[in-house]
Amino acid sequence: MVKNSSLSPFCLFLAMLLAPSAVFAGQFTGTWNSDYGELRLHETSGVIIGDYAGVGVLLGEVAGNDCASGVFTNGGRFGEFSFRVEQNGRIAGRYRWADGSGAAKWNATRKSASIPAQFKNFTRTGGSTQHIENDNNVFSGVYDSSYGTLRLRDSDLFLFGDYADRGVIAARWNGRIYEGIFTNRELKDKQVGWVEWNADVLGRNLSGGRFQIQGGASGNWSINNFRPGDVELQNIAVPGACAPLWPF
Repeated sequence: MVKNSSLSPFCLFLAMLLAPSAVFAGQFTGTWNSDYGELRLHETSGVIIGDYAGVGVLLGEVAGNDCASGVFTNGGRFGEFSFRVEQNGRIAGRYRWADGSGAAKWNATRKSASIPAQFKNFTRTGGSTQHIENDNNVFSGVYDSSYGTLRLRDSDLFLFGDYADRGVIAARWNGRIYEGIFTNRELKDKQVGWVEWNADVLGRNLSGGRFQIQGGASGNWSINNFRPGDVELQNIAVPGACAPLWPF
């Protein structure tokens, strides 16, 4: 009896998920000891993404070879940061809250230049997600959604980008769904929430799912009308943050 040699959809999914890729480990990639706990960063697709201590998540756009600026979360709040890599293996950084208050230093010293094996703050339950290199860019593009136009990129199991003119999104594949955080600058108090989005990799379909404001409302976040391609992110980089003089 001749067996059918074709791969099942599940096997194809695993092959796509685990296929090796040439991911560029940039200047920011690695584990850092910082003023606010351990920084775990990965540089990919023009951004740095990661988390710090057991507190929050970071997403920033890279400008040139040595500067990145973007958004970090801390509980129900978010702020802006600017990091510059120095030749001595250090980060000279600054941060401020979203309302412009509390400007202060956020410096770091490199502990390891390897891509962190785990990221700890992308799940609501506090569980870690293991890093796997995968650069398929299945979901990169523009979408319509319940809360405005979504501009997304995906790389190495991260899904990140921004939406409308409200905020940013940074999520990771946890083996079942994309789970992570979003920010909303239009909210007065609690400005950070969780997203849990369903995705079909083989069908190239990101269908959305649930959101939950930390300590606040929850609901559905539907996603449709996918237009694949390269996208320009609009809500991440902090204007002037990589200029010769610090803006804050």
